[in-house]
Amino acid sequence: MKARFTTCIMLLIAMVFISCSKAKDKPDNIETESAPIFRIQRGTAPKDTVYLIRYDEKKRIKSIQYSYNSINYFEYFPTYESAGNLTSLVIRYDDGLRDPITYKYNADNLLTEINMPGRRYVYEYTNGVLSKKSYYAASRADDPTPDSLWRYYTYEVANGNIVSRKEYISTGTRPAREMFFTYTNDKNVFKPLTLINFDNALALAGVGDEEKFFNKNLVASYTQDGEQTKFTYAYNDNHQLTKFVVTKQYKAYSVMLSY
Repeated sequence: MKARFTTCIMLLIAMVFISCSKAKDKPDNIETESAPIFRIQRGTAPKDTVYLIRYDEKKRIKSIQYSYNSINYFEYFPTYESAGNLTSLVIRYDDGLRDPITYKYNADNLLTEINMPGRRYVYEYTNGVLSKKSYYAASRADDPTPDSLWRYYTYEVANGNIVSRKEYISTGTRPAREMFFTYTNDKNVFKPLTLINFDNALALAGVGDEEKFFNKNLVASYTQDGEQTKFTYAYNDNHQLTKFVVTKQYKAYSVMLSY
């Protein structure tokens, strides 16, 4: 009887030891989906495009460095206001700085305007929800000619996501083009990058362009002119997005993410 009791005690001690060992094997500092993306890569070495993202102590983007084939080409430097909104973006090339992109907001912290060399976007809202964007061809700073409207867009939003966009020419009353979007149930992790990703500057076309700033979830597909583009996503064990694949009618490509 005493032997059986001793055996039970030893088994119990062994189980506790194994349990504690497993707990120690699990890293204490793993951040799940809230961990910021620090590297974006499209392509494979040596012919690859890489973006290295650095953050400040508030987890705001401090800089983004772009390189291709291991050669650094330019770097982005965002600045923010006290409310945390992005207010300007400076781009530094090897030969110096470019004119900054600037951002404006209303009293409700809603984005109202983006100004950049050659163009200006103005945003309008209905009950706090994006309803229209006007795209102006911007004059030079020393040119007294007013900015001219080039295109405007209207939006339908449902469940925190843009589900359709109609594009009009400046003088048109009928849409020249319309897009329809579907979404996954996953959080839009690209939102902090969307206002920097102009002209697909960060290889996030479709998933992280400027309009995705207004979305709650990741896009699953969009349809335009009868052609559908699909997006599929891969995650690690911590539910961090590590890869997405863009599939178009005649091609597909992938982008890798690191944390």
